[in-house]
Amino acid sequence: MQYPWITKSNRIFIGVLIGQFLLSYIVAFYTSTWLEATFIGLAIIALPLFLIFSQPFAAVTRHCVAIAIQLFAALHIHQAQGLIEIHFEIFVLLAFLSFYRDWRVILSSVLVVAIHHISFFILQSQGVGVFIFEPSHVYFYILVIHALFAITEAALLMFVAKVSYAEAKASLQMTETIKKILQTQGSFNLSVELDSHNKQLKGFNQLISSFQQFISSVSAVNKDVTTLSKQVAEVSRNVEQATANTNEQVNMIATATEEMTVANSDVAERAADMNSFSQTALAKANAANKVITSGSNEMAGLREQLTNAAETIDSLASKCGQINEVMEAIRTISEQTNLLALNAAIESARAGEHGRGFAVVADEVRQLAMSTRENTEQISGIITTLITDAQQSVEQMNECKERASSADNISFNAKSEIEQVVKDIANISENIAYVATAIEQQSTASQSISRSTQALSSTSEELKNYSDTAGETFALLHKNIEELDQQIARFKV
Repeated sequence: MQYPWITKSNRIFIGVLIGQFLLSYIVAFYTSTWLEATFIGLAIIALPLFLIFSQPFAAVTRHCVAIAIQLFAALHIHQAQGLIEIHFEIFVLLAFLSFYRDWRVILSSVLVVAIHHISFFILQSQGVGVFIFEPSHVYFYILVIHALFAITEAALLMFVAKVSYAEAKASLQMTETIKKILQTQGSFNLSVELDSHNKQLKGFNQLISSFQQFISSVSAVNKDVTTLSKQVAEVSRNVEQATANTNEQVNMIATATEEMTVANSDVAERAADMNSFSQTALAKANAANKVITSGSNEMAGLREQLTNAAETIDSLASKCGQINEVMEAIRTISEQTNLLALNAAIESARAGEHGRGFAVVADEVRQLAMSTRENTEQISGIITTLITDAQQSVEQMNECKERASSADNISFNAKSEIEQVVKDIANISENIAYVATAIEQQSTASQSISRSTQALSSTSEELKNYSDTAGETFALLHKNIEELDQQIARFKV
């Protein structure tokens, strides 16, 4: 695995190896170990440098470097003839190896140190010309002390390296994941594969999973909201159109109601006038009925008088016949004739207009009675004429009687018709009054409808304004949803 810290560590250990090689010459300057510094130093440094440049990420390279730096430490200890201070280089180098974040490399290095110390301790104890400690300190307990410190530090560094490796690997995976997420400019790819076995990435994995679930949920909700927004916008447009149509219809209703109110007012006025006219007609019809009733009564009286007059004239004709028979007794009954003439005058006066002619005859009779004596010769002719006139008068009286009877019948019929007309006019007046009341109520209802229509028009106008505002709000909401959808589209899950 090509971890970035391996590259950095290789660069560091190139410097360390070169520094140790140069340090060999510095020590050789004081201890005259030029051959060891040159040949052994070149033998140590050659292989690790070659591997660093040829196989920088190979595990063998790291182990070779770990072994090489400890071999340089062994060379320096030998050059310094076991100087105790040079042993500190071992611990420093072990610390440097933690850059690799590989506990195995530290283990390789500490094993080399152990082998070096044990083998050189044995060799130095047997008098071989090698050095691990100063000649005065070649003791086993010192070896044990060095071993304990080396093992302790190595164990601690191995633990730190393992933890550091896990953290660095998690950090690297996190960085790589973030790079993959941000790989395409302007979008976020959340569909990356995560290492579920790394405990260090558990929180980050949960975060990415939460983001994936959140973006998926938001995307689904956004789609639903987009659909709902479109539906609401469509409903808003329909409501706006319906409100406009309703407003137009309300205006038409208001106009029609206003016209109906005016028409109802006019009809109410005309109904009131008609009611007044019907009341007047009813009064006049009642007056006409009274007049006809009075005329009918007068006609009945006239018929009775005509009947009496006819009987009188008939009696007069009979008496005129008797006069013709008793011409001889005229002189003796002149007083009676005068009385009869007086009675005839009275009866003619009762006859009224129709009795005028008879009054003249009666007057003549009276004059004849008075002048009977002087005009006896004229009586016969006059009586004859009188009889003829009496007969004609009887005929005329009978005709008048018949006409009076006919007029009475006509008057009775007219009275019946007038009474029926009075009833009809009363019914019409009652109906007109009812119609006037109904029209007045309808006019009041029309005014109430007009006020309600005006209120409805105002409400419809307010509803239209609310609908317009809602339409603008939903348009802005739809725009924001589209922007949100564009932002969500940047996340790929």
